[in-house]
Amino acid sequence: MHSERVSQKVQRLIDSASGASPELHAFARNAASALAPLELPPQWTAAAAAVPLLAAGQLGEKRARDILGEYFELARQAARIPDPRMTAPEAMATNDPAQAENLRGLFMSLIRDIRIVPLVLSQQLARAETLKHGDEAEKRQLAHDISNLYAPLANRLGIWQLKWPLEDAAFHLAHPQRYKEIASGLAERRSERETRLEQARVELRRTLSEAGIEAEISGRPKHIYSIWR
Repeated sequence: MHSERVSQKVQRLIDSASGASPELHAFARNAASALAPLELPPQWTAAAAAVPLLAAGQLGEKRARDILGEYFELARQAARIPDPRMTAPEAMATNDPAQAENLRGLFMSLIRDIRIVPLVLSQQLARAETLKHGDEAEKRQLAHDISNLYAPLANRLGIWQLKWPLEDAAFHLAHPQRYKEIASGLAERRSERETRLEQARVELRRTLSEAGIEAEISGRPKHIYSIWR
């Protein structure tokens, strides 16, 4: 039901931006799909699709507000955040940890509502999807930006459901062959690995309980980037 409501709102946004290119429509859909693991309110998730449409001037604000309600303002603000590559090109290009940290602080100062952050991160995942078969220089640049700015932001805010895909996306862009090698070695789907992990967690907790040991057990399957690292 939740995914259906999101899809309906995204489709209404797409239909309202009928003058946009098919590529922009696909980008908008990918941005919304990136937020699916967070299970946010449908309007919030759909707002990710509105961001590129608003930024491109292909979606009217009144129509977007009608569809998104209170979340329209989040989409509008996200669409207006300047590209760090334009505002701080030297900081974006550096590999210096101190400068990267300063850049993250500067970027966060531009965000007036913390709920905008998932929308911004979703755009980077959509860009990564678009660039998979694109220019090599653009791939390396986006991989660098994600690794230095966006994935660390997701980590700082505890948005693990976006941190892991961002790290995987950057790794895929920077090292596509190695990514494919690791991915092919993971015969099981992530959901299947999560199921096996949960079964092991339950069994271990039962065994400890029978031994009179109370413990809280947690774990997660590694994603591709963490396996490589």
